[in-house]
Amino acid sequence: MLLSNARPVLDLEIRIFRTEGETGNLGSSLGPFPFGPGFYRAELGYGDGRLSPFDIGPIPILQQGPISDPLVQGQVLFNWLFGQPSSDEMKNTLCDLMDHSGPNLFDSDPKHLRLRLNLDSRDPELHALNWETMCEPSGNAPPISVQTAFSRFLRVRAARAWPISERPLRMLTVVSNPSGLADFDLSRFDEHFHKQMLANAARPLGSLLDIGKPIYNPTISDFQAVWKAEARRIQILHIVSHSVIEGDRAFLLLADKHGSAEMVPAEVIRDLIKSIASPNLVFLAAPTTPGQPEGAGLLRLAPMLLASGVQAVVVIPGTMRQDQLTTFTESFYEVLLRTGTIDRAVSEARRQLFHVESVGQDWSRPVLYMRTPDGQLFVDLSPAFENSISNVAFGA
Repeated sequence: MLLSNARPVLDLEIRIFRTEGETGNLGSSLGPFPFGPGFYRAELGYGDGRLSPFDIGPIPILQQGPISDPLVQGQVLFNWLFGQPSSDEMKNTLCDLMDHSGPNLFDSDPKHLRLRLNLDSRDPELHALNWETMCEPSGNAPPISVQTAFSRFLRVRAARAWPISERPLRMLTVVSNPSGLADFDLSRFDEHFHKQMLANAARPLGSLLDIGKPIYNPTISDFQAVWKAEARRIQILHIVSHSVIEGDRAFLLLADKHGSAEMVPAEVIRDLIKSIASPNLVFLAAPTTPGQPEGAGLLRLAPMLLASGVQAVVVIPGTMRQDQLTTFTESFYEVLLRTGTIDRAVSEARRQLFHVESVGQDWSRPVLYMRTPDGQLFVDLSPAFENSISNVAFGA
């Protein structure tokens, strides 16, 4: 069943930002923050009001290094944000807003809660953390991103687009699998899998989603030509590509005129996409190549796309098992096409992965960036349209 419109959604935004002028002994090249991980502040927003910021100090994971167990990592992040004495004001406010009673802070009614993390756009290390694993350390609570609508949020000055009511939604798929990837310590992947996965995801949606013909191994000029011709018809852009980071810059690996891998700056991709008409949704996926480096370059590109006019970006920055990626993609597009709400579609698809295999990493891989506070990209389907697709619902 769908969420009841009679029950209001509690909409919370937590902004996490780096304090200016800090010093430290860990070298960094992060532009405004050249002196290490430093200290942070956070503030809680609810409705049109904003509470006073409070200091929360350095992030332990940045000082201690990565943690292999995603649930342990999530507990460390949760304790850093909510478990310090300086966080008492925010915790008390959250308890009041959620009419909280129980062992866990976020267990009151997760299906009617929306949590947006507004991360400092100047701090790539902050964005590189896996916030999607964040969970409470007691009471056997599932991760927050599994039990409720969760996103990374960016406030931008670009005007918000109205939710789209037309169907079918049209998708353009770009699959970049050039030769010469070994020069970047990467390898080619099974592009047929990605093509078949999207076809399978679209099949139960009937006439609601038109995935069109994918573009394989385009040069940047090829991409530009196709986008110029198709952009005004496209609501969803789905890109599968390796990415690399060099210094402070991110690059996608597209093909050159000889078919070999070429580093294309993320800024070039951003400018190309916004040059004609920005799609409502961009899906960025690292290829399914086990053992390959994480696709951190895709995480760098996502906020750029939001600032240029895209409403939401889903990123798969690390390799997922093919069966897990298939489950996520099929569930995500089905729920999105029915409800039109991006953060609930991601959370529902993530929840399916978590309940099948909570000890793995795959459920925490997908990352959602959005700039629409209510997450509504498309108008939800009428009851007549609902009967044409499978019965999938958030929290069912």
